[in-house]
Parts: sequence; C-alpha cells; structure tokens
Amino acid sequence: MILAPALTLSAGSGAAIVRPTFSRDFAGEKTLNNGTGPAITFTRASNATFFNASGVLQTAANDAPRFDHSGGSSLGLLIEEARTNLLLRSAEFNNASWTKANATITANSATSPDGGSNADTLVEDSNSAAHAASQTVTYAASTPYSFSVFAKQLNRSWIFLQLATTPFGAVTRAWFNLANGTVGTQNNGTGTITSVGDGWYRCTLFATSTVGGSGVSAMHITTGDAVATHTGDNTSGIFIWGAQLEAGAFPTSYIPTTTAAATRSADNAVVTPISSFYNQAEGTLFAEGTSNHLTNSLAALVSIDDTTANERIQIRRGTQSNLLNIVVADGGSPQASIDTATSSWASATEIKRIALALKADDLAVSMNGATALTDTSATLPTVTRMVIGFGPNSQYVSGHIRKLAYWPKRLTNTLLQQLTT
Repeated sequence: MILAPALTLSAGSGAAIVRPTFSRDFAGEKTLNNGTGPAITFTRASNATFFNASGVLQTAANDAPRFDHSGGSSLGLLIEEARTNLLLRSAEFNNASWTKANATITANSATSPDGGSNADTLVEDSNSAAHAASQTVTYAASTPYSFSVFAKQLNRSWIFLQLATTPFGAVTRAWFNLANGTVGTQNNGTGTITSVGDGWYRCTLFATSTVGGSGVSAMHITTGDAVATHTGDNTSGIFIWGAQLEAGAFPTSYIPTTTAAATRSADNAVVTPISSFYNQAEGTLFAEGTSNHLTNSLAALVSIDDTTANERIQIRRGTQSNLLNIVVADGGSPQASIDTATSSWASATEIKRIALALKADDLAVSMNGATALTDTSATLPTVTRMVIGFGPNSQYVSGHIRKLAYWPKRLTNTLLQQLTT
C-alpha cells in the first residue's frame, strides 16, 4: 500500500486532489519527521534499548526515538509504557546477587545480543538435582509479572524458568527448547519464546501473583521438556544474558541493571498544535501498527484530543479480548464507540491497518480491508493535539507504530477499504 497517494474525490462540478496533510512512514523511513505536516515532539526521561537492522541490541539516549527491528525487518516507531526491571545485575550472573544452585557461571564467555563479549555460561555440576541461577525479589499481590532471559544453546538445549511458589500459589514454570525455538511444558504460567538472531532466544514466563511476599525468579539448565532435575556432567551448559522481571502481562524491551532495579520511562510522541493540518469539521485518520496489549487494554495507536478524555478521537484496542475500538467523545459525552468483532487482533505481532472517516453524523471505520462499519449519530470534538501510541483514558500501546496519516476530508468508505488492504 502507498500511504500518501493523490486521492481524487468529487467536489462540486469539478474534482479535487486530496493529499494527506500529515503523514509519516516510520517503518519505511526509520526517522521521526520525514513526511508532511508539523514536527513530532518526542520525549523519554531515560535511555532505552531496541534492535537495529543488523539484529544488534542498541541503546537510545534520553529523548531519542527508537526504530525497532526483528530479523532485519523494520517494525516502526517503538512506543512503550514505563517499566522497571526488578532483578539486580541483570547480565552479571557471576555476581553474588545471583544464587547458584548445583551450577557455576563462566562469565563473559560468548557474544551477547548487544554485540559485546559479555554473555555468561550457566554450567551444571555433577549432582542429581536442579541446576539453576536465581534471585530473590519481593512480589506484590494480584499482579501480573513477566520473567524473561535471553538464552542460547551450547551443549544443552533446554532451559526452564520458574517463579516462586508462594506468591503465585503453585509451582510456576515453563520449558523452552533452544534448538528449535519452541515452548514446551507450562505449569501455572504461560511461556513465550522469540528469536533475536544468532541462535539467541528471549524466553519469557508470565503469571499473576496471588499474594504478596518474597520469592525467587530462577532459570534452570535441563536436559529435556518437563525435566526439573537431572544428574549433571559438570561441563554442560547454556549461554544466558539479560534477565528481566517486570510487573506486566508481557515483556517489554530489555532494561539493564547493575546495583539496583532500573526503570525505563515511557515514550511520548506528540504533535501540537495541529491547526496547520487538521480540519475540525471532517477528515480521515489512518494508523498502522501493533500492540502488545491483548486483553482489556484500551491501548491507543493514536489519539487526537484536547489533553482530556472529554474531547477525543481514538483508534485503540477495546475492553474485550482482541478487538479494535474507535471512540469519539465531544463535550464530555460519548458520541461513538465502534468495535470490530472479537478475535480480530489476536497476536502482539499482528499488523493492523485502520482508516477512520470523520464527519458529523457520518463516521466509518475499516480495518485491514474489511467492509466499513458506520455510525450516523455523532458530533465531532474540538481537538488541539495528536498523541502517538497513547492518549487520555488509554494505555500506552507498548508496540510499534508503522505509519500514520491524516486527510482533511471525509474519504469514501470504498477508499477506507483500499487504504487498509
């Protein structure tokens, strides 16, 4: 799809050429302000990590946008909520912050995902036991947690992650096959595995605590699926790097730590004022992107608002599982809330393209080429800014914004389908 075509629409007795007055192709251009319309102001009060086109983990400075990649493919502008890595010495497993049980650490023995010679090897001893490195943390009650580590096979190809039994109500584990990048047995939690290149995988165990209290986050070298203990040979191991424990229902970009827990601040991308490109009477808003929030999230790909929820137009995830929601509010009153069918956005890596046409009593939205859904009884708000990946009453998308565009004209429903196909 070409994002910024010259679109010809009927206009009285003649024809008008309508081009986007605001457009950005973050995935294609990999920069913040190439395109039409005013500049985007980007802030983040901390550094943050992302993968470059070569598959190497990089660190972006404060207030620097991140154009993320996977397998060499450009994903777009990464927008994430604030998160804290609760584990200390996240890439120094030989440090005393990590307890080694029937295992040893060989430090700085392999090239890590950040390109440095700083990955460690977790080596089993000869005991018949569990072979692990762990760290004790304090968990809050009734809170989702994601425990992740980058791992690569050496002469063992299985790892399992485990969260403390007491805060999570039962033994909570997931096994991961580092030879083929698959998730094995899962007990009381959910495991995911993602390739980051060069044989490295990011393995994640997700679970929700039941009570608060102290407990371990542990990574175990093992010999096969569902094997919790085995007799070691005193030489076999796996490579590990970049452990992270964060409160949240999915893992976010890696946050390195040393002597204390560390927080990555939220990404904020805003356009204000919008008067140079925005038509308060009618228009069409296009967004393409992904979101890690999969359930009950209200995570916004884009919001056009007056800094409050009283005057807003948002493209976001809905309050039910895996659906898209369009919300329009004017004068503090809901004017429209259009949902797609459930199970329409089932994956965190699934790219969605949405076009929303706006005019009083004449709204329509199409997603990924579907027939437009309409609303014929809505007034439009008076708005002053565009927020990318966030908005009033909506969570951070914690995903990738690939493209954005705005036309100062209510495009036809047919064009909405064409734009999103």
